Amino acid sequence: MLRLLAFAFFTTLILPANAQQKVEPEPRTAALPKPGYVCDDEAPGWECPSLQTLLSETEPGGVLELPRGRYRQCLVIDRPITLRGNGSLLFDTLCQRKAAIVQKAGPTVIEDIECTIGRFQQSARGCLRLERGESGDVTLRRVHFRDSRNGVMGGDPSMRVVIEDSRFEGLGRTHGLYIFNAQELVIRRSRFIAGRNEGHEIKTEASRVVIEDSLLDNRGSIDSRLIDAYIGGELIIRRSVLRKDSNSSNWEMIGYRREPHRGSHPVNRIVIEASVFFCSTKALPLGGPLPASVRIERTRFVGDCQDVDRLH
Repeated sequence: MLRLLAFAFFTTLILPANAQQKVEPEPRTAALPKPGYVCDDEAPGWECPSLQTLLSETEPGGVLELPRGRYRQCLVIDRPITLRGNGSLLFDTLCQRKAAIVQKAGPTVIEDIECTIGRFQQSARGCLRLERGESGDVTLRRVHFRDSRNGVMGGDPSMRVVIEDSRFEGLGRTHGLYIFNAQELVIRRSRFIAGRNEGHEIKTEASRVVIEDSLLDNRGSIDSRLIDAYIGGELIIRRSVLRKDSNSSNWEMIGYRREPHRGSHPVNRIVIEASVFFCSTKALPLGGPLPASVRIERTRFVGDCQDVDRLH
């Protein structure tokens, strides 16, 4: 009898341990809806890691590599950093009721990220907010900001904003790109397409604006101006295509110094080189009180472009 009791006691200690080793881990409760993502905040069991936690674990000046996923999250950048999205999507979540990404410190580099804030179409919220103060320069590479009230909003007089190889699509009414007083705005090899709700594709009061090898095209939407340099400054356009469709609410393709009451710049000039303007009915390539220095070279005006003679 004592031997049987001892054996029974031994099995109660050993067998559960052995059985536990054979139990397979619980499978995730849902599959990822799109191939290529490794996490998804809307797929139970596949949720993405916390963006803010990942940032807090990254040293200032370091690189934050995101697992490629669909993040229903937002991020406040409070240190100089390079954020590499690896094709991730940020959607429908705001930080501080402002944007999917709020930049409070820099310099900041953001690469390979897609963003849509379509859930907040009735507010001025968007994908990226640039805060005034010591926020530092901002560089965007290969971003796709779409279907939101705005793409990028904000700026600072000491800030340089650089956008390369990016796409801004279906943005407005607070404009696709709205850069407040900045030192310089540089756009290269990028597309601004189908601005909505009577917003401008690009609205800026930067002292110097350079747009190169880019496309601004409002077809399929109701926008306002393609570019609005509303207090003047230097506006330089090279090797770019500007297309204005007849469904726009404003016939001006480029507006210059339309809001002089908001300020002025010491240097005011317009340079357009090796570009093409496609005009629909009554489109006006340049409008507003133009500066004394306007230089247009190797540029074609196609369609019903108004007042072209005064530009030569």
